[in-house]
Amino acid sequence: MRRVALALFVLAMSAISLPAITIIDTMGDWDGGITNGWQLTAQTIIAPADNVLTDYQFVLAPRAGAGSITFSVYAWSGGPTGPALYSTVIPWSTGGLVDISGISVPLVTGNLYGMLIDLQGYSGMSVHYQSNQTSYSAANAWWGNGTLESFPGLNHSFHAEFNGGQVPEPGTLSLLALGAGFMLLRRVRQ
Repeated sequence: MRRVALALFVLAMSAISLPAITIIDTMGDWDGGITNGWQLTAQTIIAPADNVLTDYQFVLAPRAGAGSITFSVYAWSGGPTGPALYSTVIPWSTGGLVDISGISVPLVTGNLYGMLIDLQGYSGMSVHYQSNQTSYSAANAWWGNGTLESFPGLNHSFHAEFNGGQVPEPGTLSLLALGAGFMLLRRVRQ
């Protein structure tokens, strides 16, 4: 009986353990650079061991007039390759932090990916970037008006979160707790 209880306890603890999280954050390195004159821009990232992209943040300058942007995640090899792994349209008029959460895109550890921001024809001041790579030097930013060009030594000001595992569904945890409760009740009655 003790072995079964111990096995249930170990199973329960492994089911509720928190997943590993990796964060890449260059926001603190912003040195005042704001993209101007480009309609497309992308930040490349090498997927870490915790390889499920869950959240991506970047900063936009205020825009003259209302509009929107498209944020997409692509496999990257000299530019976007294949279909978008994730894409969303975001309204844009005032500047500030853009937080795209709930992405949940599994990436291949060690592969290069691009976070592409399509400014929908707008070429005024837009995405914050920096000319120093003190916090992230594994990849870099790209800019273009149709065709994208790599700019080594430049990064967007961004924050990316990666999750390394799946959070168990509540139903599984409920069944586990119910089974443990029945075992405890059985033991008390004996």
